[in-house]
Amino acid sequence: MKAMLEHDEAARKRGVAAVSALAFEIAVGDCAAAVAGAEFREISSLLLTYATRFHASKGTQRTILRMLQTAGYAYERGAWVETSPASVVRTVDFPPPVGRVTAMSFPSAEVITARSDLALEGPPIEGKRVVVVEDGPTLTHGGMTYGAGVVAARRFGAAELVDPEPVAVGSIKAVLQRYPGLEPLVPAMGYGETQMRELKETLERVDADLVLVATPIDLGSLLKLDKPVTRVRYELAQVSGRPLREIVEGVLAR
Repeated sequence: MKAMLEHDEAARKRGVAAVSALAFEIAVGDCAAAVAGAEFREISSLLLTYATRFHASKGTQRTILRMLQTAGYAYERGAWVETSPASVVRTVDFPPPVGRVTAMSFPSAEVITARSDLALEGPPIEGKRVVVVEDGPTLTHGGMTYGAGVVAARRFGAAELVDPEPVAVGSIKAVLQRYPGLEPLVPAMGYGETQMRELKETLERVDADLVLVATPIDLGSLLKLDKPVTRVRYELAQVSGRPLREIVEGVLAR
């Protein structure tokens, strides 16, 4: 995403769109549909057609062949219904140089919605003064001022988020000074020997009751800190659609 933004100005001058790598059939289509429909108060239908040329890898070719042999889902009248690939074929007129093309429909995957609920693994944090460790790139490259650790600290009743900046060392201190808008937290910027040593020293210098770790890696097992460590985890909570277990078991049974 950062690289895409760096090329944004040059792309605009050339009249092209810079889009990060992702599956074009769903994400880009959703964005295009939103842009196309933004100027209308009411829309009865929206036809989105792709005219694209790409050199598919062998893996993508196998995926396409498998999709053509498998039923998918379409969203019709407020519900997901099973449908076959190419169930709709029509002619679409594009502006030059593309011109007239024959297009066929292809179904989507079945869509469910879910949220990521926070959960704690370790000693309770309620009433404790905690120092929070967040995933560094999420805050720096991602432009956020806090992450799951700060959210969990407040949600589960921590008494205080202790500011690590006054006692931070090395690269940790440098990052905190470079990003002064961060909430009271320690950004884990890497897992090299020097970075881990500076992270450990910073956390042990902070006057806190407990370390609340919200990084992808289990830092508590690596750093061997002099304070109790509680880890922030995510649990999938499905909101809508067929139960995920039912969908997966159906696929495995084929």
